[in-house]
Amino acid sequence: MTKLKLVQPENSAKFPPPRRRTNLEVRSREYLKPEEVKALREAARTNGRNGVRDGLLVLLLFRHGLRVAEVVALTWDEIHFEDGTIFIRRVKNGTDSTHFLEGDEIRTLKQLRRESAVSRFVFCSERGGPLSNRAVHHIVQKA
Repeated sequence: MTKLKLVQPENSAKFPPPRRRTNLEVRSREYLKPEEVKALREAARTNGRNGVRDGLLVLLLFRHGLRVAEVVALTWDEIHFEDGTIFIRRVKNGTDSTHFLEGDEIRTLKQLRRESAVSRFVFCSERGGPLSNRAVHHIVQKA
């Protein structure tokens, strides 16, 4: 059994791999301002066939600090219209919590429930299943 010896190319010391730029070099802040979220929500509302769903998706992501996996897994039985609350199941070892809903969120949720396909998921595809993480990323990127 022979041992293989790894040989470094001679010019590897001359050309080190590129260094990753810090987040501060790439962008000045790591969050969106409320007016930027409003513009993003309006853009999501006007793009595509599901404007109500997409605008509400952006709104809930921002107001409640949800991850994509959390908003995709949201079901109608976790929303309580009587007392205006929403139960959030956190991922990545987060603490589950109950959040209060604003009036515009409740109105848009009721409108979405009337207009969307019958599904147990709040944000569902046209086939009635839950949206994929990729679909949510696509909605936000398109907006």
